[in-house]
Amino acid sequence: MAGKKEFENKSKYQIDVIMVVRKSAQPLHTAGTETFSLNPGEKKWVKYGNDTDIYLNGLTLKSLAGGTVVQDSRITVQRGNKYDNLLNTNTYFDIIYDGMSFHVSGSNSAS
Repeated sequence: MAGKKEFENKSKYQIDVIMVVRKSAQPLHTAGTETFSLNPGEKKWVKYGNDTDIYLNGLTLKSLAGGTVVQDSRITVQRGNKYDNLLNTNTYFDIIYDGMSFHVSGSNSAS
């Protein structure tokens, strides 16, 4: 069964998201991407991967505020590190963009 996670935009800006899907269990390989946008305050369930490729390697977040496009891309290259655990041990994600930088938090209970 493919992976599924819920994302919520807790900022006043639209956020474009690219999920980088891991090929199998090792972070050095990519199986593809899943792209979506979140309007301010929007929650969205997103499916990704397939029966084998159920992990994430990273996220790219992009938004426009005050005439500036800001993009943050983070990819894990080691299994079990802090970022890998954030992406792959949580189901619900809050994304905050304050006009300068992004913050992503995860949990296993809906907010």
